[in-house]
Amino acid sequence: VAFVLSETYKVMQNYRKALEYHEEYAHLWETFLSQENELRLQLTEERFLSEREQQSLEIYRLKTVELAEAQEELKLLVEALQQADQRQSELLTQLAEKNAELERLAKEDALTGLCNRRYIDQIMQRVFQEAQTHGGRLTIGILDLDYFKKINDQHGHPGGDLVGFGGLGPA
Repeated sequence: VAFVLSETYKVMQNYRKALEYHEEYAHLWETFLSQENELRLQLTEERFLSEREQQSLEIYRLKTVELAEAQEELKLLVEALQQADQRQSELLTQLAEKNAELERLAKEDALTGLCNRRYIDQIMQRVFQEAQTHGGRLTIGILDLDYFKKINDQHGHPGGDLVGFGGLGPA
């Protein structure tokens, strides 16, 4: 309206009124452009904030996916570790059994089942040490069977074992 009035007064050659309405028109136009720019700026800020929020949500989603994958991997590692622990326990049990068997074999004569020389030496060392420590007396008896091979040859090893070791038990 101000623009039309300004143009009308200009045609009527009333330049003062034309200038008045033209200035009013310019002020209204400037106000309009200013408000439009403010709205555009607000819209741009809201778009920026919205995009930033969308990016934050996407980052959160990706981190959540990454965490879920890491948790699954951790679960698999825990299961593998539990299986390894179980296998280790089984192997330790087997090792203890084998060590017990080796200890028995290291002390026992395979043919007679009696204590072997090495184990007797260990026992004797311990017995001598105890006798010295406590001031006790110690007596040792040794039996030497001559011609024992003839008994084994005539009656076989089981017969020789009965003659030579019948009253003695294993280690």
